[in-house]
Amino acid sequence: GDVTKAMIVVTEGFRASEPSRTRTTTLRSIARAARLSNIPIYIVDPSPDAAVDSQLNGTWSAVSTETGGMLFNGGTDLHTALDRVAAELDARYVLEFQGAANDDGAFHRIEVTVKRKGARVRAPSGYWAPFGASRFPPVTPGRSYANLLTPHVSGLIQPWFRMAPGPNGTTRVTFSWLPRSANSRADRVELNAITFEGKTVHAATVDPLRSAAGDPVQTAFEAVPGPLQISMTVGSGPKVLDTDVRYIDVPRLDASRPFLAAVEFIRPRSLPEFLALQSNAGVMPTEVREFHRQDRLLVRVRAFAASGETQVTVRLMNRRRESLMELPALPPVDGTAQFDLPFARFPRGEYLLEIKAVSGVETVTQLQTIRLIG
Repeated sequence: GDVTKAMIVVTEGFRASEPSRTRTTTLRSIARAARLSNIPIYIVDPSPDAAVDSQLNGTWSAVSTETGGMLFNGGTDLHTALDRVAAELDARYVLEFQGAANDDGAFHRIEVTVKRKGARVRAPSGYWAPFGASRFPPVTPGRSYANLLTPHVSGLIQPWFRMAPGPNGTTRVTFSWLPRSANSRADRVELNAITFEGKTVHAATVDPLRSAAGDPVQTAFEAVPGPLQISMTVGSGPKVLDTDVRYIDVPRLDASRPFLAAVEFIRPRSLPEFLALQSNAGVMPTEVREFHRQDRLLVRVRAFAASGETQVTVRLMNRRRESLMELPALPPVDGTAQFDLPFARFPRGEYLLEIKAVSGVETVTQLQTIRLIG
């Protein structure tokens, strides 16, 4: 018969010195791998002390329960935890259902309940909808993959890819980057965008965003919708520090329905910076989704439609999906809608952002999960 699979993560948590960005990236990688494979995550802390990583227990719990798995806190015997996981997998059911007719690539929540009294059920909290086939060109028969490199991510840079409609059915891709460390020596990235057939679509050398050198801090090019290999060489002067190879899917943005290309969180450090950044379109968004009550975010939504204007609204909700506030709209910057999200009056916990884009009679909705941790 079919083999039931799960992902079991055995960890004592992060070191106190671990950067929050590294923590977030690790957790996202674990969750993404499980979601793509449609398997639950079970996280086991083998340390003898309970709540070794207490400030992240909520995050660990969210990662496991959102995929239908479970968190075993420190102090749980490892053999007991693994026996429990085996028993759960033996009692697992697979339910099939027809999802909403969405091809927006967004996360859609689901809820599974049972009628039996006293019974408990765990299931994934939602699923990622695929992009519609219409957004990508058909696969070319006989395509060669000999030109593709092994993907790997450099820890030295934070790249930023922005998508917008281009001419004649193409998509305009804009690239910029920042060093991940304030004391990084990286001062240039040599970028090559290559098709799967080995054709170079674009090549450029780009300085870091907010560079004072006066050289280009971003580069843009038009690409046919579909997959692209992005090869980056990270350098300091003439010296090569590292390389980064990744694949991006360039979506088709000329479809008849509105399209949410990105939801970005800008995290100012002060009120003057919050006011100043509202008019700066080239601000690198933060990768984290865990914030503090003193934070006041700029939320930017890149939404497009084939014709006419796209009206964007953003609503903050609690876990029960009760509306807490409609985010105040700020003047758009470079055609991108932006909103004010203050956290001061909200307690710690998990929240949902409902992003809605309307064009004519068509509406697309996306949910983003964020957490207040302090």
